Amino acid sequence: EREGYALCCGLALGMINLSNGQPASNNSSTSKKYTDKQGAGLADLRIEERLHQYIQGGVDDAASRKRHADKSAVGGHGPASGGLGNAEERSSRIHEGENINTDVTAPGSTLALGLMYMKTGNKSVASRLSLPDTMFLLDYVRSDFLLLRVISRSLILWDDVCPSRDWISDQIPFVVRSQYAQLGQWSQRQINGNRRGNIWDVINSNDDGENDGNIPNTRMNESAAQPKSDSSTGNKKVSMHNAEDSTGNNNNTSTMSYDEDLLLLDIDRQAVRQAHAHIVAGACFSLGLRYAGTANPRATSAIRERLLDFRRLRNASKSAETTGNTQHDPLALSQRPETPILEMCLCTTAIALSMVMSGTGDLDTLRLLRDLRWNCSAEIRCGSHMALGAAIGLLFLGGGSCTLGTSPRDVAALIIAFFPRFPNTTSDNQYHLQALRHLYVLAVKRREIEAIDVETRQPVFLPIEVNGHIYQTF
Repeated sequence: EREGYALCCGLALGMINLSNGQPASNNSSTSKKYTDKQGAGLADLRIEERLHQYIQGGVDDAASRKRHADKSAVGGHGPASGGLGNAEERSSRIHEGENINTDVTAPGSTLALGLMYMKTGNKSVASRLSLPDTMFLLDYVRSDFLLLRVISRSLILWDDVCPSRDWISDQIPFVVRSQYAQLGQWSQRQINGNRRGNIWDVINSNDDGENDGNIPNTRMNESAAQPKSDSSTGNKKVSMHNAEDSTGNNNNTSTMSYDEDLLLLDIDRQAVRQAHAHIVAGACFSLGLRYAGTANPRATSAIRERLLDFRRLRNASKSAETTGNTQHDPLALSQRPETPILEMCLCTTAIALSMVMSGTGDLDTLRLLRDLRWNCSAEIRCGSHMALGAAIGLLFLGGGSCTLGTSPRDVAALIIAFFPRFPNTTSDNQYHLQALRHLYVLAVKRREIEAIDVETRQPVFLPIEVNGHIYQTF
């Protein structure tokens, strides 16, 4: 498939130029080393600009000139006049025209840019991978591409990755983070004002952000609180009782602007859910790459917390669809994306946790992974079982005698092997060549101490004292 070929080309380009990008300009010694050795012959190719164009889209000038040249060379019998030309290079499913099909080119280009500038700290290149900061711009980027952007930015700004929950939250744009938090509050208010109706319909209705008239206006329901005018600002406010905030805590009274409540109906709520899930999964995967094989307790805690959140969303949706019980966790039901997206993000986060804890055989992590893998419903695809099985295997890598490295080559191998797009069937190679899943072995490192006699080269008994490494605090 074209998507798989384009991804392989991007990964190959990134590995050929692995960490050969120009570092941050404030490091004079590193910049001189780049000028002398690493970047010879790459500057005039304008690889960064071309990759950025394949990420953002637009008119492909190089391809357009090539098509016109081929058309002139064959005397007008090119693609435009019915000849063969380079028709084989075009998609047989959609009409691409002169514009770049970012659905094909963006994943490989994003990872290629991240691999080229890995650990360079070049903020200028990292800014090319910035996330949309408005709802308008969010409509122009596929939500799964946000996951890859977060990973590539973390590769470039390697030293800025911190093992904390705050760092994961900082990766989420404010507009997504704030609207996602309000979704839970909005669902609780809708349920409180619609106790006599179908709660499941209230939560899942109106996902396109437009009022289609199929559900009643629960704000004006007689069981809901009437809007009251604020004398100081003139804005209408609604007082809510016994509502849950975004953290799940029970507040006796919460007050939100009535105008803000109306504005929440105008946004694309499904886009907010999808973007939030992918960005969180990408941040967790970045932590897994940064602290692979270290068993860092802070990184483990931050990733585990997000993994439990994904499990809560999956369990809530399963309970609601099978038993109809939606009263216990309306927050999870309002904030969960579609099942395929939720499963992919959950598996990505599980692999990130196992990368950090690789080779440790941690029992708490094993219990969590076994609980996630226990679900065998029809909605769970082959890729989910493969990812969770791989996560358990990483946890006991080499029987506890091996771990994962964090050198540029090791990180590149891990990205290729655990690319966060899992197949639907065993023969699904559309978006990623499944044979590349085995490349994780290139990142495996032995972690053992063997005392031998210098003369006979035979193992001997020797008391050894090991001093533990104190992790740096951020």
